[in-house]
Amino acid sequence: IVIPQRHFHSVAQRRNLRENVRAPHPSRTLRWVGMYTSTQPPSAVACFFCISIPQRSEGICKNEASKRRPNLMRVVQTVFGVFHHFELARELDRRGHLRTLYSTYPWFRLKREGIAHEKVKTYPWFHTPEMALLKAGLNVHWMRDPLNYANALAFDGWTSRRLRDLPAPDVLIALSGSSLKTGREIQARGGRMVCDRGSSHHSYQHELVAEEYARWGVERPIADPRDIRREEEIYGMADAITVPSHFAARSFIEMG
Repeated sequence: IVIPQRHFHSVAQRRNLRENVRAPHPSRTLRWVGMYTSTQPPSAVACFFCISIPQRSEGICKNEASKRRPNLMRVVQTVFGVFHHFELARELDRRGHLRTLYSTYPWFRLKREGIAHEKVKTYPWFHTPEMALLKAGLNVHWMRDPLNYANALAFDGWTSRRLRDLPAPDVLIALSGSSLKTGREIQARGGRMVCDRGSSHHSYQHELVAEEYARWGVERPIADPRDIRREEEIYGMADAITVPSHFAARSFIEMG
């Protein structure tokens, strides 16, 4: 997990974080793995890693946890398509935390993922045509980039409107790029925004690919600059950023 440096105002607070992560919890055991702290300016990041290991409990039905603990954390997820978010949603749902998962795929594709229909809301109007074009062999950047960007903006606006009239979740877990407006509104209502970046920092990735393109003489756009700006704005406002590896964590630290 990468946490923006603005959340740590002193060495003491970083020490408290380490102690809190080590502290046991009634429903899980936390094994400390490590922590990175950057000596860069305030825009830098600190990150820590831990493994959550659920304790075994015999004879507990699917919804018994929510019956025993009515004040469970309420989590909402937003994702383009599927990625790993439905695996996460299944585990959150099993523990009674999942409220709703919002996706840009249609339900006929998502029903195989094992989440009840009433907990999955879809906005497929941009992503589905894009996938149809790809299936037809029309993979052209001048068409895909505008579609991707329009999809991100429209999905974000739709999600924020859907959540506006509902009680605010405790946490929004949003695939990177998906919830700039929604995340800000959830934060304004007292919730937390977690940006789930399943790769390295977007600009770091862009620079790496640009170097390889130059080396091999490839002349094609890498990414829409609007997407990069949007992603970096989300990084800056998120309460935490989850990443899948030490390499990805280091890319955030190197990019400040």
